[in-house]
Amino acid sequence: MTPVDLDFLNLGFEFLHLLKLGCLTNEARKEIDHLKERASTNTTPIVHNDLSLVSVIPTWSGSDDTISLEEFVESIESSGRIGQWTENDQCEVAVLKLTGSAKLGYQCCDELHEQGATWKLFKEAFRQRYRDVHMDQYHFTKLQTARRKKRKSSTICRSL
Repeated sequence: MTPVDLDFLNLGFEFLHLLKLGCLTNEARKEIDHLKERASTNTTPIVHNDLSLVSVIPTWSGSDDTISLEEFVESIESSGRIGQWTENDQCEVAVLKLTGSAKLGYQCCDELHEQGATWKLFKEAFRQRYRDVHMDQYHFTKLQTARRKKRKSSTICRSL
């Protein structure tokens, strides 16, 4: 319900009481008509930002013993979709959930404190600073495994 609807209801009950008593003046009738008109033309959508979802987002310190940056970002974005958060809300929630070196990294990054800093800019800045070391290690291991397989297969071919 909008504030206009609530005004209409509150005044409506008073006017109904006066109408029953036969005491409704022309001025009161005009006010009722005015409230009805405002209620019917009020098309402003009501946006409810559910910030209670902040509690489900884990803190992130940027160290190896916490979740990855991508998991942190995804938890903010998925909560933001459910809670209908704006980009600014997502940035503020992310800052609230930063701890340790990640918090210091944010405080030292001037571009994130500028007017008009977006969620996209926030993600890019943190992805540059805190690349996922685990992914690099994964790709390095895959490359080494592929090289070993190639050497092993060429050694087998030579022996045949």
